[in-house]
Amino acid sequence: SHGQFSFSPKLAVVSSFDINGIWAPALRIAGGKAFRPPTIYDLYRTWLSSTGWIYEGNPELEPEETWSVEGGLNNFFLNNKIRFSATGYYNRISNMIYTTTISESAKLAKKANAGRAKTKGAELELTVAPVSFWKAFANYTWTDSRIVENKTNPLSEGKQTTGIPEHVFQGGTSITWNGLLFALDGRYVSKRYNNDDNSDTVGNVYGSRDPATTFDASIGYTIKKNITLLVKIDNIADKIVFDYYRMPGRVVTGEVKV
Repeated sequence: SHGQFSFSPKLAVVSSFDINGIWAPALRIAGGKAFRPPTIYDLYRTWLSSTGWIYEGNPELEPEETWSVEGGLNNFFLNNKIRFSATGYYNRISNMIYTTTISESAKLAKKANAGRAKTKGAELELTVAPVSFWKAFANYTWTDSRIVENKTNPLSEGKQTTGIPEHVFQGGTSITWNGLLFALDGRYVSKRYNNDDNSDTVGNVYGSRDPATTFDASIGYTIKKNITLLVKIDNIADKIVFDYYRMPGRVVTGEVKV
């Protein structure tokens, strides 16, 4: 049986200003402690993937604890027509629950507690809506998440945490005019690792999580007040992308929204 009590305090301070409607900054600082118990899947689920890997649960897992601090600044310009936000954060994690590689030759991996890990990063976001019919946005996330100490697998120390990309960028624009709608979005995700020692460097194969840039588009028309015809095109360039499995190529769908 598993049972444990944890107290998770958090403190946040927010201060905002308004300078004649031209600039309205808001500053925030927060810190605290978080507690994450292992899930039923983490503890007991063992399964075989389509790539032949066996992933085992671990009934001996301990809860994960995180101390974190973050600070950020939200900026609103010209009566919210331009919004810009920046956030930085740092997390110190003990007993981090993750998947460790037991044997590559036997294709065996298991849930485990890493001794210590740390995560630091930054998030930037910009939204521009100068007129009622046009809007654009862009955001970027940088995450440096690494194992600091791991007696279960010392080869993972200093390596990037599994499943977490270092860089993510998204951007897009949309136009709505006299019932017509057009939207274009793009997304970039950098390399992610499945093996905790980051040894899975081969790309474009099943099981790999490759860096990828994809674009999606939507075209629509509102024929009546509450009826909209919409055509969506995902992965416009029909790129081959592996996110463990091979992802679908170009996909075109139609919708009627009522």
